[in-house]
Amino acid sequence: MTVHTPTEAENVAAVLARVAGRHFGGTAAIEKLSRESGGASRQTWSFDAVVDGTCHELILRRDPPILGTPRTKAETDRSISIDRGTEFRVLRAAFQAGVRAPEVLFELAIGDGLGEGFVMRRIGGTAIARKLLRDPPYDSARK
Repeated sequence: MTVHTPTEAENVAAVLARVAGRHFGGTAAIEKLSRESGGASRQTWSFDAVVDGTCHELILRRDPPILGTPRTKAETDRSISIDRGTEFRVLRAAFQAGVRAPEVLFELAIGDGLGEGFVMRRIGGTAIARKLLRDPPYDSARK
């Protein structure tokens, strides 16, 4: 008899299907789930939630699970860093005030099983700091 233990990605997809369905009010299928690079102290997952034929391009930002005693500075620093709930509220207030910020949609609940996190809309672009700092922003007024 083979026992199948779900991978982290399978677990994340299952939970996201439940919470996206709850938020959007329908049965959700999770597609194109991938863990993004960067963010040593946080996890960023890109995914599509398809609900009633509508594809929602989304990002999950969450604290990675800590198993046992914290081993890294990032894990230890969690106690002094901003929590995901506060980050969610700050981003939502900034977006609603017209600041260029991600549109956050919903927070994970404690019972969801993924720890602290929230989901926001995904847009195109890059988050690679060295590229953003090296290349000047495009200014169509100067052309």
